[in-house]
Amino acid sequence: MKSPSPARVRGVSVSNLSDNFLILHVTSDDAKQNDNKQKGDLVLQCDYLFEALTKLCVIAKKPDCIQVVQGSVRFDIHPGREGFVDFKSGHEAMVYRAKNGHLMVFSFQESRTKSRI
Repeated sequence: MKSPSPARVRGVSVSNLSDNFLILHVTSDDAKQNDNKQKGDLVLQCDYLFEALTKLCVIAKKPDCIQVVQGSVRFDIHPGREGFVDFKSGHEAMVYRAKNGHLMVFSFQESRTKSRI
C-alpha cells in the first residue's frame, strides 16, 4: 500500500471453492477524504486462508463477518465504481480478467473418479 489510511472492515467475502481468495470490504474512517481519494475493497490471495480468516474474526471480535459466496461477489473498486469476481472450478487454477470486465478465478478441481482394478 502506498499511503496507509484508517479504514474499517465492513465484512469479508470468500468463495466456497479452494481458491485462497478473500475480499475485504472496507470503508474509510477519514471523513476529510473526498470520494476521489477514497480507496476501494481489497481482493487478496492468501495461502493460509483459514488461519487469516480466524485471526480476522478474533481481532475484529466479529465471528459473523465472513460471508461464504457461491458464484460471484460484488466489490467496490472505489466509491461509485463496482467490480465483480466470478468463482468457478476447473481443470487448472487460473485468474484472469474476462471480456465482460469481471475477474475470473478458477479453482483446481481434482477428478473424483474411482479406478477399478
